[in-house]
Amino acid sequence: MEHELIQAVDGNRRPIGIFPRAEIHRQGFLHETFHCWLVRRGEVFVQIRSAGKKDFPGLLDVTAAGHLLANEQPEDGIRELHEELGLKVRPADLIPLGVIRDDIELPGFIDREWAHVFLLPVPERVRFILQKEEVEAVERLTLDQFASLVGGSVVRLANGRSVSKTDVVPHSDHYLEQVIKGMRDRVVREWTERSSQSES
Repeated sequence: MEHELIQAVDGNRRPIGIFPRAEIHRQGFLHETFHCWLVRRGEVFVQIRSAGKKDFPGLLDVTAAGHLLANEQPEDGIRELHEELGLKVRPADLIPLGVIRDDIELPGFIDREWAHVFLLPVPERVRFILQKEEVEAVERLTLDQFASLVGGSVVRLANGRSVSKTDVVPHSDHYLEQVIKGMRDRVVREWTERSSQSES
């Protein structure tokens, strides 16, 4: 992935230069990314990153995400859904949650993102074809469980594994709060729409 060229931007998302991915993280340049959380009714899907990943191996993360290359638009990020999860998706299938700032700063690693965040509602039966170099597994949590997890509580995955916030990629609290709010708002809208349809 070191050959990837990424557009660095300023605090107003204006382009300031194109750099290799490693340089983007070494210098801590702001850049744009694609994040897509898969949801179903009151549930959210999270990916478990492959143990072979350079960054954050084995941790829970956004269902599918990736850097936007210098010549890409946010909707081009849907390629991540196909590459990582084997899902073929159209831009029209996505529900935009907006652009959310997400900073991760660790020794030797600075990831400062403007994340274009989307939800993708999936049917009851969805089949993943995982890119094992990237994704170890996909698990699902209720929205309440997910909120509790990022709030510091221990929750149990469907596979029986107990996880805490230290098992989650250290996205900023602001980012996670905004994502959870967007998910909850979507659930309320769905419930309201279904209630209105059943009454008509």
